[in-house]
Amino acid sequence: MIRRDPARLRLLARLALIGLIFDALASSSISIAADDRAGMAFFETKIRPVLADRCYKCHSAAVAKPKGGLRLDTREGLRRGGKTGPVIVPGEPNESALIQAIAHSGDVSPMPPKETLPEPVVADFRRWVAIGAPDPREPGGATGTGAVARPLDWWSLRPLARPDVPNVKADDDHARTAVDAFVEAGLRAKGLTPAPEADRLTLIRRLAFDLTGLPPTPEEAEAFVNDARPDAYERLVDRLLASPHYGERWARHWMDAVHFAETHGHDQDRIRTNAWRYRDYLIAAFNRDTPYPRFVQEQIAADVLFPDQPGLTVALGFLAAGPWDESSLRDIREDSIDREIGHYLDRDDMVTTAMATFVSTTAHCARCHDHKFDPIPQADYYNLQAVFAGIERADRAFDPDPEVRRKRQDLTAKQKSLKRRDPALLASLLEPAVQAEVDAWESKQGAAPPAWSVLDLDRAESTAGATLSEQPDHSVLSAGTRPAEDTYTITARTNLGAITAVRLEVLPDDSLPSHGPGRNDNGNLHLTEFQVIASPGARLVPIRTASADFNQAGWSVSAAIDGNDHTAWGIFPEVGKPHQAVFELAEDIGGEGSSLTFTLRQTYPANHPIGRLRLSVTTAPGPCASRRFPTPSPRSSRCPPVKGRPPSARIWRPTSSPGRSKASSPRFRPCSSFTRARATSHPTPATSRPAVPGRSTCSAEATSTSPARPPRQAR
Repeated sequence: MIRRDPARLRLLARLALIGLIFDALASSSISIAADDRAGMAFFETKIRPVLADRCYKCHSAAVAKPKGGLRLDTREGLRRGGKTGPVIVPGEPNESALIQAIAHSGDVSPMPPKETLPEPVVADFRRWVAIGAPDPREPGGATGTGAVARPLDWWSLRPLARPDVPNVKADDDHARTAVDAFVEAGLRAKGLTPAPEADRLTLIRRLAFDLTGLPPTPEEAEAFVNDARPDAYERLVDRLLASPHYGERWARHWMDAVHFAETHGHDQDRIRTNAWRYRDYLIAAFNRDTPYPRFVQEQIAADVLFPDQPGLTVALGFLAAGPWDESSLRDIREDSIDREIGHYLDRDDMVTTAMATFVSTTAHCARCHDHKFDPIPQADYYNLQAVFAGIERADRAFDPDPEVRRKRQDLTAKQKSLKRRDPALLASLLEPAVQAEVDAWESKQGAAPPAWSVLDLDRAESTAGATLSEQPDHSVLSAGTRPAEDTYTITARTNLGAITAVRLEVLPDDSLPSHGPGRNDNGNLHLTEFQVIASPGARLVPIRTASADFNQAGWSVSAAIDGNDHTAWGIFPEVGKPHQAVFELAEDIGGEGSSLTFTLRQTYPANHPIGRLRLSVTTAPGPCASRRFPTPSPRSSRCPPVKGRPPSARIWRPTSSPGRSKASSPRFRPCSSFTRARATSHPTPATSRPAVPGRSTCSAEATSTSPARPPRQAR
C-alpha cells in the first residue's frame, strides 16, 4: 500500500487529527503559545457562535447603523465598545458591561432585550473575559500575500456550533423534529406551507432509495403499507440502516470524494487487483457506524495510530486511491527532472485528497501561487507536501489477524538472528523446551506422504455443453461455452486396489480468465458437491473427510461433501495458482479393471465452473490430508496403463445441444487430428504466475497474506 520514511511517521500521525490539520495551515502564518491557542479555541467554540447567532443582526456590519454604535463582529469593535464606552474589561468579568447585559443585571440595557441567555452560555462568557477575552479576529481580512494573520478566523475553518432550534408552533404538526423546525421556519419566512405528507408507498420507496439505493420489494412495500403500529416508520428506518446495502450505497459517495478507482489511470491504466480491500473497508465502516474522528484517523495513519490492529492497514488505501502515473514514476530514470516532477504531482494528489475530503479546502490551488480565496500561502502548501514526502504507493502485505502478525514478526526476527548466527539464539535452540517442540513436530511429520497416481481417463462429460479436453499431463481443460451451472462427469479405469483417497487438483491455465483455475472472470471456482461412484455395481462411495491446501473464507472444502446445494468450496483470492483437495474414502475401492466415476457439481453460486482439473488416487493407509509444504517425495506418478487404452490426448465434445440431459446425451467421440495436436502443444500448468521485471507498480490497495473476504460472499 504505502512505504513510509520513519522520520515522517509522527508528523503523519498528527495530520490524522483534524484540529492539527488546521495547525498545518497556520504553520507559516502565525505562532500561538499553548495557552493562547486554548483561549482562541474557546472563543471559536463557545463565544463566536453565540455572537453570530444572537448579536450580529443588530451589532455588525450587516446593519447600516449598529445599535448603540456597538459592533461585535470584529475584535476592534468589541474592545472599543459603543456610545457608552468599552463593553468588556479583559480579566474582570464583574466590571464588564457585556457580562451585565447578557446576565440581565446591573444598570445596563439587557441583551438580548426580550429573552435571557441560558446560564451555561453566560458562564462561558464570564470565563472568556476572565482569561483575558482572547479574540483571534483581525481587521482587514487577507494580507497582501494572500494569507491571513489569524488563519482560524476564516468562515470555512470555524468550528461547527449547534444553533438554537426555532420556536415553531405548527398548527398541522409538521415540526416533529429539530430539523423540521428549521424547515418550517424557512418556509414561513418565504410565505410557503409544507407539502402534504406522502403516502406510505411513496415513503418506503424514498427511504429505500435514499438509504440503500435499491427499491423495496413488492412484499416489503405491502408490509409497510399495512403496518398499523405507531412506530412503523421508525422500524422501517432501523431495518434499512441495518441492511448491508446501506454501507454499499453510502461508501460509493465516499469513494467519489477520494476519487477511488480500481485502475491506475493515465496512459497505461493498469488494473489494481487488490483495490477492492479498501472498498470493502469503507462498506464495513459505514455499516458498523464508525465514529467520524476514528474514521479519519484510520485512513490517514492507521499503522501509526493503531499499530496493534493490522487489519486496518486496508484503510490506508485512502492515500493511494487516486491516479498513479506509471510512466513517470516507474519507467523513467530516478535521477531525471521528469521523475522528480512525477513525485511532486503524486504528492499533490495526496494533499488535494486529504485537504478537500477532511477540511473542504482547495489547498492545491497554492501549488503555484498563494491561494486567492482561502488562507493558504504557497509556503504552507509545500509544508503539507512535506508530510507526504515519505510515502509511495505500492502493494503492501499484511496479516488481518493480530496474533498471526505478532507471530510473524517474532519468527521474522528469529530468522534474521539465525542468518546473523546470533550466539544467544543458537544457544536457545538447544534448550529442552525447544527440543521437545521439534520432536513433537517431527513425530507428526515423520510418516511418508502418500504416493499419488494420476488416473487414465475414459471419458468426460459436461451437462451444460462445455468442451472438455484431456491434456498431455492427463488433466482436463474446460473450454467453449461457459454455463452458469454445470456438472462434470469423469470416468476412469484403474487396476489399483484398496484405493483410500482421491485427490482433485485445480490447475491454472493461460486460456482461463485471470489464469484460472476457475472460469469466473476473477479466476475463482466453486465446487458444490463431489461424489465418487465405483463399478461394478455403480455404488456411491461414502467420503469420510475432505481437506484442501487453501479454503476461501466461508467456502471450505468440507462444503463439497455436505449434501447442501447452497454451499461450495472456493479458492479466492488465491487465483492463478494450483490448488488441491483430498477426499478420504470411508471404504477402500478399486481392483483389476475397475471403473471409477467422479461427479463434480458446480451449481452454486452461478458462473463459477472449474477451468482445469486433474484426478489422482492413492492406496496409502491412514490420513491423507492435503499439505501446503513441499515434501521430498515425487509429486505424483502415473497409474499403470489399462490394457486397450490409447495414450494420446483426446477431447470430448457433445454432438447434441447443451440442454439435453446426461441420460439422453449421445456417445462422445475422440478429437480430430487438429484438436489432438492443439491439446498436445498445450503448456504444462505453472505453479505460479511469473513476476513482472523491474520495480513493482503502485496500486491503491493492500495485499493480505490470508483471506480477508467476508464469509459467504461469492467471488
